[in-house]
Amino acid sequence: MKKHVIIFEVRGGSDKGPYGFRRDSKPIIDSLKKRGWTAEIIFYQDKDRGEIYRYTHEKADAYISRVNPGNLRDETGYFQMLRELVANGIEGLPHPDAMVTYGAKNSIERLKGTAIVPNDIYTYYSFD
Repeated sequence: MKKHVIIFEVRGGSDKGPYGFRRDSKPIIDSLKKRGWTAEIIFYQDKDRGEIYRYTHEKADAYISRVNPGNLRDETGYFQMLRELVANGIEGLPHPDAMVTYGAKNSIERLKGTAIVPNDIYTYYSFD
């Protein structure tokens, strides 16, 4: 086990902080570190899909997708890459099929407390 997580983001969008990353990615990295894991952020671009796939497959046990619906002009290649990663042993957080079904990831936070979502789900809205 590599104990490494790749966090996928895209450049631009209204959800980025002053460093160009999503404001809530740092708490995720910090939380993983406390649990003995490492993590890094990779900015996804279709033109780099093959290289990103190979790197992730070689280095990581899991990915976390932080790409909001609509941030990519065409999400087909991105979802294809995520499905291939999952099919080849990388844990998908979330799986691309769940992303399509749920849309925005904070919808899961909104369902917390129902029978379908556990109570230990958290959403971070600030970098700190």
